[in-house]
Amino acid sequence: DNYSLFYGLVDKIFRGFFQKRLMPISRELINFKIGLNKDLINASKLVSKGKLDEALILWEQIFSDSDNSYYARSISAFNIGMYKAIIDKDFDGAEIYFSIYDNLEEERINDFIRF
Repeated sequence: DNYSLFYGLVDKIFRGFFQKRLMPISRELINFKIGLNKDLINASKLVSKGKLDEALILWEQIFSDSDNSYYARSISAFNIGMYKAIIDKDFDGAEIYFSIYDNLEEERINDFIRF
């Protein structure tokens, strides 16, 4: 429909533009997703202690293990994307992980619908 077409197009055009120009006021305002996976819980504990580099290692392990659920892998992809955008200022790398997050979420929803 026209609504989806317009906003999908606007999103593609302006996402990169705004991503590279908007900076958080402080690290305390960064919101990472939390999940029920044991490793995701451990990663959120590390984030609360300010150990973001160690949390990144856990998210990368969860994401790279294809035996993990779409849910755990998608949350990890989102968090890696947040880390890359906010901490590393690697906006292109972040965009890749955000796209993977979107794809994994779509697969998870499709599996749920088929179930």
